[in-house]
Amino acid sequence: MTEPAGASMDQESTGTDDEGVAPTEDELRDVCGVMLRSWADAYSGVGSIELGLEDQTPDAVRFTIVFAFASHAHHVTTAAADLMAAGEYMSAIPLLRVGYESALTAAWAAHSEDAARALQNEYIDTAKKLHGSASRTGWFDDELTAPEEAPVEVAPTARGEAGSFFNMCNALEPHSQWLYTMYRLLSAYSHPSGTVLRAYAPGEVGDAVSLTPEPMNDTRSWWHAASMNLLHAGQALDRLDRASRRRDVLSEAGELIGSPDALKLTSAAVAKVREHRLQREASE
Repeated sequence: MTEPAGASMDQESTGTDDEGVAPTEDELRDVCGVMLRSWADAYSGVGSIELGLEDQTPDAVRFTIVFAFASHAHHVTTAAADLMAAGEYMSAIPLLRVGYESALTAAWAAHSEDAARALQNEYIDTAKKLHGSASRTGWFDDELTAPEEAPVEVAPTARGEAGSFFNMCNALEPHSQWLYTMYRLLSAYSHPSGTVLRAYAPGEVGDAVSLTPEPMNDTRSWWHAASMNLLHAGQALDRLDRASRRRDVLSEAGELIGSPDALKLTSAAVAKVREHRLQREASE
């Protein structure tokens, strides 16, 4: 796994436990398969799901958000796994990055009661910016409809987390700093970058370039990334599903991968959400 300058692989990226024992690539491939089958068995064809746990009230809107992003994470990670199984890692890694963003957004939304409002504001703002850009081209005048939704009132910290993946990663634990570092590592293979350049043209300037990237030396790390996508996304949805129908499978997967603790909001992020809730209730 080639790293961007300044980044280094450590315990979180390689999936070692406290005793330094890391799962093999074959074990990671197998656990990905187990989690994908468990996801399909649990939610394919399910007509309704009872929501809510002891520490939260049912919230259908937030569940819909978490379910959508968890589903997306599973969908694109499945495609990435198929590509990796065929040896197409350079094509798979950008999909892993998409799945990673969706999985962490699902985890954040599963814990933040302000997530739905914050994401709504972010989507309204994005729609308005897209409308403005499209309007300036003059190409879509007959089809464009200006977004009419108004932003809703939301905690400033949640708004910042919804609008910045860096802020969202910092609002989650454990390993807040590593969460965004992993995103940067995946991004290095998803944009025109020095990492991509070295993969396709590893020689000196003037040497003949390859039409295909060099074989990956460390393919295990990418299977670990795929397994983490499925774990984070699965745990996010399991938190809002009162039946917790995948709890045992996800717990066993987390232990094997080396990430036994599900993502949750940091104490500082929890305090900010609680503070804003009290302010909102006092104004009603």
